Amino acid sequence: MTERELDEKIAGQMGKVADRPHDADNTTEAEVQAIRDRIFVLEPGIVFIHEIPQQTPFTVEIERARLFELAAAFTEFILVIDLTKAARPTAEIRNEIGKIISAPGLAHTVVFTGKNILLNAAARFVFASVFGRGNFTLLKSCAEALSHAHQLRANLG
Repeated sequence: MTERELDEKIAGQMGKVADRPHDADNTTEAEVQAIRDRIFVLEPGIVFIHEIPQQTPFTVEIERARLFELAAAFTEFILVIDLTKAARPTAEIRNEIGKIISAPGLAHTVVFTGKNILLNAAARFVFASVFGRGNFTLLKSCAEALSHAHQLRANLG
């Protein structure tokens, strides 16, 4: 998938998930599917998450289930997470993130945030606390993230 095709796919997802907290009582089946659709195989060995604006434990569980479903197709894979539209996670959500990145076969996570300095700092803090010092890379642009993911995938066994 080219960067342009990825941009078009992401643009097609915009507006399908309301920018509000979601839980089991206020989320339609269409919204659940739209959240699931934001997690997809970019190409063999690379899974992409286009994070929703407001995460909740409910949405993290939807994302975790979808990621594990996709991860089952790979012995090892690279995860790319787009946080450009995501709000800073609460302490509760930071604790839930470990569920997403505990997917079997996850070799490395590449996160990009855009130019949001505060989000960069928050993402570095969150992912460092979840991963320790290894297995994740924080970058600013989608192009950098995709390039890095391709390099990492080429080195998988």
